[in-house]
Amino acid sequence: MEEIAIRINSLSKIYKLYDRPIDRLKETLSPRHKSYHKDFYALNDISLTIKKGETVGVIGKNGAGKSTLLKIITGVLSPSAGSVEINGRISSLLELGAGFNPEYTGIENIYLNGTIMGLSKEETDARLDDILAFADIGDFAYQPVKTYSSGMYVRLAFSVAINVKPDILIVDEALAVGDARFQLKCLAKIKELKEQGVTILLVSHSIEMLKSFTDKAVLLDKGKFLKEGDPVSIGLEYYRLLYGDEVEKPLVEKPLSENPKPPEKSNEGTNSVIYPDISKSFGKGGAQIDKIIIKGAENGNVVYSNSKIEIEIYYTIDPEKLKEFQYISNCKDTFLFGLRMENGGGIVITDFHSDTTPGFRNTSYTKSESIALRYSINIPNLASGDYWFSPELALGERENYVVLLEYVYLFSLKVTSSTEKLYLGLMKMDFDMQII
Repeated sequence: MEEIAIRINSLSKIYKLYDRPIDRLKETLSPRHKSYHKDFYALNDISLTIKKGETVGVIGKNGAGKSTLLKIITGVLSPSAGSVEINGRISSLLELGAGFNPEYTGIENIYLNGTIMGLSKEETDARLDDILAFADIGDFAYQPVKTYSSGMYVRLAFSVAINVKPDILIVDEALAVGDARFQLKCLAKIKELKEQGVTILLVSHSIEMLKSFTDKAVLLDKGKFLKEGDPVSIGLEYYRLLYGDEVEKPLVEKPLSENPKPPEKSNEGTNSVIYPDISKSFGKGGAQIDKIIIKGAENGNVVYSNSKIEIEIYYTIDPEKLKEFQYISNCKDTFLFGLRMENGGGIVITDFHSDTTPGFRNTSYTKSESIALRYSINIPNLASGDYWFSPELALGERENYVVLLEYVYLFSLKVTSSTEKLYLGLMKMDFDMQII
């Protein structure tokens, strides 16, 4: 266990579900031990190893067992089977108000949590000013926490969690309650703790957060461990899990006649051509991308900052299917086109959308069974690196629409910066400075 922070072995949590309250009593008093319940597996045979200093994200649909897993790791719940081995001091921020006595003041709860964490009064005294400064709740620290807003709960709870100098920090989605400014403050602190070598385990539905902060991600579904891996690939699996049951079959059962057995990617002259696999997309269906042509890139996907490229996307659509969607959703018959651009850390650089493009002429799905779209993009002076593109197509308008088709990270371009010197940030902006 020297290099291991958390080891989870065949962990299960089972709850007994009864159809009627009386069935619980009947089962208890049954002389033949007749069962009146059904077993519900909140967790089912989970095994996972987290190394010291790793930042691991846990993701999954509602009811996947994420919060149950964290509660067992922190000792709030006991497992039905299996074991958890912990190497180091754990500090956690679970659901709102967990670990707080509502009748105690904020100060009293700080000392209560310090005691639970194994801190002496002197150690808590030494940390008190830092806790109060980060929480920034003013005189409310001397009021009972039952009078707190949800935001104040989170401020104080997170401040306590990070200031007890934990070896392992566990954070559920409680941060979503705080305001935007405090969330940024918390994320900056999590990044600081990560750089200090603290092991971090966090639950989030935000793939962008996982890509930005975690070394690996774990996907759970219906209490079962599905997969672990890098945040980008796990994020894709999560999207497929969310939308997989909505994806329609391809509009054509066999490859298009002009493109038998299309490769995933090929080069035609100086243009890069991509033939996406519709099985890797999600959405309601009724549309598919036949091919994407990238013009202005070298060696297939290399572009220079301050250069111009063109991305052409060719769609096939099913007007009858779209007519059905329009009737059900009562949306307009026009398309919404989108193309999202992100860096390798999951930060969105920009979002090209047809409804924010001046002069763009809306197209009705009733006009044709195919449509081609060209994006003319001036690449700014971006930092060198890989940038991912995610195309999407929706029916309707911003206020009411149906997502027909979306690919996440369908293709990438490698940007080479024209700036020789290194600099911080996502891009170099032109500016002038002088002493005045």
